Amino acid sequence: MKNKVKSSNKIFGITSFSLLSLYTLVLGFLLLWSLMSSFKHDLDFVWNPLSFPDSAFGWKFDNYLKAWSVFNIPLTTKNDTYVNTLGMFLNSLLYAGGGAFFTILITCLMAYCCSKFECTTTRIIYTVVIFVIVTPIVGALPSEFQIAKTFHFYDNMFGMYVMKSYFANVYFLIFYAMFKGIPDTYTEAALLDGAGYWRIFIRIMIPLASSTLVAVFLLQFIALWNDYSTPLIYLPSYPPLAYGLYELQNSRDNLASEPIKIAACFIVSLPIIIIFTVFSKRIMTNVSVGGLKG
Repeated sequence: MKNKVKSSNKIFGITSFSLLSLYTLVLGFLLLWSLMSSFKHDLDFVWNPLSFPDSAFGWKFDNYLKAWSVFNIPLTTKNDTYVNTLGMFLNSLLYAGGGAFFTILITCLMAYCCSKFECTTTRIIYTVVIFVIVTPIVGALPSEFQIAKTFHFYDNMFGMYVMKSYFANVYFLIFYAMFKGIPDTYTEAALLDGAGYWRIFIRIMIPLASSTLVAVFLLQFIALWNDYSTPLIYLPSYPPLAYGLYELQNSRDNLASEPIKIAACFIVSLPIIIIFTVFSKRIMTNVSVGGLKG
């Protein structure tokens, strides 16, 4: 029986490794092809889509400069007003950084309360969070848009931070499990020394959760950095890079060839590539639904 279990586990491991290796190779090939294509002439891209840049055309390093220059979009809220790449980059930092901060702050606080203060209210909150996570909510956009207009959150960066301050997400479960894994002896010792609950949360729990906080913040930052639909609807005066790329890809003015559009994609993704390269180990090792790591 044990030999059969070992054999099945070995087959499963080999199959999983083979499929993941194939998946990695496909993604690596697509990334290499995109990088190679971003340095091509537009005719070279059409005639030789799968080859390296032809010597007759050369490597077009100025595609990135051209992408930077044409990467401008008009504001729908102001006539004859354009936002350049630098402006969209700053908007992306404000939207992704601020949105991730407030989302993680509220989620962490609510998860801590539900994990350390067991009562009817916290049990109801936990049940509501689980219900929201597992239940697909369809058709909420019109009501959300109306609420944003009513409370003057529309086209307001701070209003968007308020709308992002929700805790019914999967990160709630990560923080909940992490705080559950912290022994109550820390809290009891701090209470004996005269510390209040807020001081316990700020001076003890936050430092213990710092690794997970950073990892979850980076994940949420990456998700918001790549989000174009929300700014498209709620922030017409603050277009981020993702929205600018969306407009460039769907532009009918033919201002940019396909290699230049691919170069623009790399400009948008470069900060995310840097963040994931630097913090990949922290992200992979510190986010665990099963407990506290770090």
